[in-house]
This record gives sequence, structure tokens and C-alpha cells, in this order.
Amino acid sequence: MRRAAACAALLWPVWLAAQTLLPFTTEERARIASHGPWPAAVERDASNRVELRPAAVAWGRQLFFDKALSADGRMSCAGCHVPGLAFQDGLATPRA
Repeated sequence: MRRAAACAALLWPVWLAAQTLLPFTTEERARIASHGPWPAAVERDASNRVELRPAAVAWGRQLFFDKALSADGRMSCAGCHVPGLAFQDGLATPRA
């Protein structure tokens, strides 16, 4: 009970600030919510039988960041597909 009260006390100012930063009308909020559910449900890939195995996830991560897999050994997938940028490169136009 104390933990819930502490969380509510900490989140209340954030919620109030969001109301002033994003002054949507009730109708606008309903339209936004209609695009949900939020967060979107994640569907499992039935064709990928190792999807949730920790070893498979670790191997995929290793491959994603491995520069040795590129033609010249200098660029990994993560070089363009930046995890911190929602796997985008952050550039307005593509690299040549």
C-alpha cells in the first residue's frame, strides 16, 4: 500500500505536466485511443521456434553488432539501424 501511494505521489506531477503540454480535447483523446490498444500487443512469430530462447536472442544480438559480417569489416547492422533511434539512422535522407 505504501509503495502504491509513493508511486502515485511521484507520478502525479508528471501527469499534471502532461495535461498542460498535451492539451488534447476529450474528443481528440478518444480518437488517439481508437488507434490502440496501447501498448500494441506483441504477436509471436509461429515460424520462429527459437524466438524466446535466451541463447538465440544473444546470438542474434551478437550478429546484429558484428562488424566482421560486412563486406569491408567496418560496419555492423547497428551502424545504420541504431537501437536508440528505434532502429533508424536518424538521417533526413539515406546514405549513398
